[in-house]
Amino acid sequence: MDGKTIHLPTRHEYILLHKRRDTIVTRHEQRGRSTVFEDVPDSRPATVAVGRLDRDTTGVLLLTDDGELAYRLTHPKYGVAKRYVAVVEGFPNEGAVIKLARGVELEDGPTAPADIRLLPTQDRRRARIELILHEGRKHQVKRMCLAVGHKVRSLRRASFASMEVGDLRPGQHRRLRIDEIRRLRRQVGLDK
Repeated sequence: MDGKTIHLPTRHEYILLHKRRDTIVTRHEQRGRSTVFEDVPDSRPATVAVGRLDRDTTGVLLLTDDGELAYRLTHPKYGVAKRYVAVVEGFPNEGAVIKLARGVELEDGPTAPADIRLLPTQDRRRARIELILHEGRKHQVKRMCLAVGHKVRSLRRASFASMEVGDLRPGQHRRLRIDEIRRLRRQVGLDK
């Protein structure tokens, strides 16, 4: 290009990041806010986040320059599981839990069914809910909980496509192992 030889990488890169609160999932931020790529300064220019998490949401975020894998991990037709833990105002009754599990009507249409479980908590004013989704819409968990009368106070993605942050602290990352990459690819039909 422009008279220079370009050498493309022979392998893709796959990174697991424990996204910290108050970081934006973008490569270039115009308003001076912190981005997730500041926590992974050695990532390649073509590496992108697989899906998005809100600024205040923490937890598992995958980064890769493998476009086909990124596409399949985020496309609803592949049904990749995303497990969230939300702390909400109040305690959902049985009817609210059933609505969340069956899918709720949002302004952009009904959500797909989800696996819902109330988690133990010591807080008398706020419940902890585990939600496993197989689709990924903008602010989906927050909108679903609000649709049944419970505002989300904190949200963490506990796992994505069976990947968890493990011992990583917020802002830390690591490269995926070969077996983890193969497992991700198998989940979306790329490695038979």
